[in-house]
Amino acid sequence: MRNGGLFVAAGSERGARRLFTATLAIRDADGLFEVFHACRVQTPGELVDRLAARVGAALASAATVREGLDPLHPIVAALLGAGTAHTLAAEGDLHGGALLGDGDLHVMQRRG
Repeated sequence: MRNGGLFVAAGSERGARRLFTATLAIRDADGLFEVFHACRVQTPGELVDRLAARVGAALASAATVREGLDPLHPIVAALLGAGTAHTLAAEGDLHGGALLGDGDLHVMQRRG
């Protein structure tokens, strides 16, 4: 289901595990560091905790977190293939339910 510019999985309910995504871009002396993270959790705070385990609390707290997926976001477009973005947007998960349980999709890129 499309909600403004975002795609939110149909049937999303409060208290249920839903798709949340985070994007982060940091420019430093070495270039641009981009991160995309997706998981199915109940609250945005849970996503931030899971992201912090990968990139540290300071970077995780700087990430933009949203329910669903914005396939037009520049980081999403740069780091995910069109098929993966489409599947996440349409189903709120990857094929085979890869994000169920404790599954995460985590993609990082450094461009110099």
